Amino acid sequence: MAVKKADPREEILGQERVMQQDMRRLRANYPENAAYIQCYVEDACDRMDYEGSRMYDEYPDKYMMRKVCDSIHSQIRRDSGRMGVESGFCRRCGNLPDEALQDLIEVLFFNEVYRRRCRRRRCRRLYR
Repeated sequence: MAVKKADPREEILGQERVMQQDMRRLRANYPENAAYIQCYVEDACDRMDYEGSRMYDEYPDKYMMRKVCDSIHSQIRRDSGRMGVESGFCRRCGNLPDEALQDLIEVLFFNEVYRRRCRRRRCRRLYR
């Protein structure tokens, strides 16, 4: 009886699913405000996630990356002001000094960009 060899692509996709699941479990433990900020970060990255995006350049443009972070910061400040701190939306974000909020946005953003770049590299191996 012949032993069927597993398709390497299926194995890589399985590993990718496990990594995504693990990431979701860990992110479920984020503090409430970091989770809200992560939503804005993912939205910004989704808009940048296309073939030829500068997010995937070998050396991403520092100015462009900071500009995206500034845009996320402005959007959070605008939304938290519009929705009101009492609504529970970004309760502590409204009270965070701008510098601390900006730092948190940048850390989450650069981490998300790194995660997507790694995923893209892994998935590229599937289709070579």
